[in-house]
Amino acid sequence: MALGSGPGFERSDSPNAVIRILALDTGQMTVVPGSQGLFSPRWSPDGRFIAALSFDSLRLMLFDVVARKWTQLVGNGSTFLGWESWSPDSRSLSYQAGAFEIRRVAIADRRTEVVVSGVGPDLANGLLGFWIGYTPDGSPMVLIDAGTHDIYALDWDAP
Repeated sequence: MALGSGPGFERSDSPNAVIRILALDTGQMTVVPGSQGLFSPRWSPDGRFIAALSFDSLRLMLFDVVARKWTQLVGNGSTFLGWESWSPDSRSLSYQAGAFEIRRVAIADRRTEVVVSGVGPDLANGLLGFWIGYTPDGSPMVLIDAGTHDIYALDWDAP
């Protein structure tokens, strides 16, 4: 399990502002080398990589678990990045870019494409932006804020 403390909880230069790996079988916690000032770790489904954001959310970083090396995946220093999410096959990573755009970067060649642009203010927005995910077949998902004006009841008969 990879975990870390993010902006709002720590300063980027704090000794706690690192990504740690918790070995669930032993309970041993280790710091990922070179992870100072990074947060929001996401393991790739194949276990080969960990993606993380810089504390200022301007860089998306990639850690190669075997090589034990970080590289910058995305970031030009001026666009907010957030909510990174791996594709089920570990070949690409989607992320929020700016206020209303979702992009995807291919791990093999670092090619970036726009998945959705101008998704709008109907997205449910949290402390660090909106959430992005994938269905098992790789289709992107977002969380929509439908409002608080409708009330629904649901009856469910369990099998």
